[in-house]
Amino acid sequence: MVRRLVLAKQLLDFNLKDRWEPLCKVLDVPAPDVPFPRIDEEAQILSMLRGLGCGYELEHSQLSVSPQTLEHLNHGLVTQAECMTLPTTLSTSISLFNALPPKRFKNSAIHAMTIPEPASEPLAPTYNPRYVDIGINLADRVYRGQYRGNQKHPDDLEAVVDRAKQVGCTKLLVTGSDWHSIQDAADLAKEYQKSATHMARLKKLLQDAKASNTGHLIAFGEFGLDYDRLHFCNKAVQLHSFAAQLKLAAAMEPQLPLFLHSRAAAADFARLLKDAFGARLERLARGGVVHSFTGSSEEMRELLDLGLYIGINGCSLKTEENCAVVRELPLDRLMLETDGPWCEVRPSHAGWKYLIEKSEPASAEETPSTPASDAAEGVVTNGTGKRHKPQKQPNHGKKKNQKAEPEVPSRFKATKNWQEGCMIKGRNEPCTIERIAKIVAGIQGVSVEEVCEAAWRNTNKVFDLGESV
Repeated sequence: MVRRLVLAKQLLDFNLKDRWEPLCKVLDVPAPDVPFPRIDEEAQILSMLRGLGCGYELEHSQLSVSPQTLEHLNHGLVTQAECMTLPTTLSTSISLFNALPPKRFKNSAIHAMTIPEPASEPLAPTYNPRYVDIGINLADRVYRGQYRGNQKHPDDLEAVVDRAKQVGCTKLLVTGSDWHSIQDAADLAKEYQKSATHMARLKKLLQDAKASNTGHLIAFGEFGLDYDRLHFCNKAVQLHSFAAQLKLAAAMEPQLPLFLHSRAAAADFARLLKDAFGARLERLARGGVVHSFTGSSEEMRELLDLGLYIGINGCSLKTEENCAVVRELPLDRLMLETDGPWCEVRPSHAGWKYLIEKSEPASAEETPSTPASDAAEGVVTNGTGKRHKPQKQPNHGKKKNQKAEPEVPSRFKATKNWQEGCMIKGRNEPCTIERIAKIVAGIQGVSVEEVCEAAWRNTNKVFDLGESV
């Protein structure tokens, strides 16, 4: 057996466009008698390296990856989607690793061994998350490339829906908020047979949708009260409209579940619901959800006592007070949503910290100093063995003491300007629902699987969507 200690950085930053010999020298294995493949030939790289007989096992303290991805790395089962969540310096190297036998990264070093691959034990089944986004405004024209009436980029709605499916978000409840978006939502539901739609107010549209017998009409809403936006609609008009809409919802045969909105209006909101459906909402046959919840613990408990569910998105995770409310939310009353293209989770939000993978920094004793590592760390030597930090560079345009945003792995690349296959910064999408699930899991101290499955059960129970993904 040959065993060598190799600095992790040597392998992670290895230039794959080079020849086989430098790589095999680092790994202490013979070079295969084949041409070195180009970096874009991932399948060929995997095929060539499969016979090298080297392996590495990653420790969680070394890399900012999730425990599930770490387990997959250790068993050579990294998926393409998981590769997208890894740090940039690993994104090319990990494709090189994922067909190799068991591996070991120790602190900031790799133990490379030329040993036969041991017989692998069967792995436990990997959990595949399944999501329902209960509030996604897919009828918004930004998903068609239109911003303020101007066509800025090609229609990429299909790509948005595809990214949602890739993360396991296979059911989308499309909301309509005005006459045009209601009709657009109805049309989208017909176009995407597995999608569903919420209708608001318009009785004829409700009747037509029910008469079509397509199963697309699954809830009544979005509607409610929002006293944070009285500049759009004053309180008197909101109260009158909400009461009229509740009356229409109560008169429907059969009733639909309610998709509700309440912002800074808890007392009036609860009062009008009780006026329409009884003191305990006993006449509300199918229940409902208060989406994008940002209220207090007391307001949440009143809604839970009425039998309603709570929808959580990025707006529900802005402050420590918001997170404290989410911590008290029973999982059997939870639903998940993105409310895209708005309500994304941002670095300024209190919930953001639950997305950051924690890793232990290597101590000075554990990390040997080499010219390569010194250069990477910005340390300069002057030939006398003394080491000093280079002078600080000018702070071009940055505010003094401005903190850098913490890095959070992203499955899909986001760009400021539209690029095919990429998300657009500032435009939220249903594929980000996995971040909501991870934050809720972190706040409540449970697994992402528990959060996903609870929300899946609750959503299907209320909206009768079925178990199929």
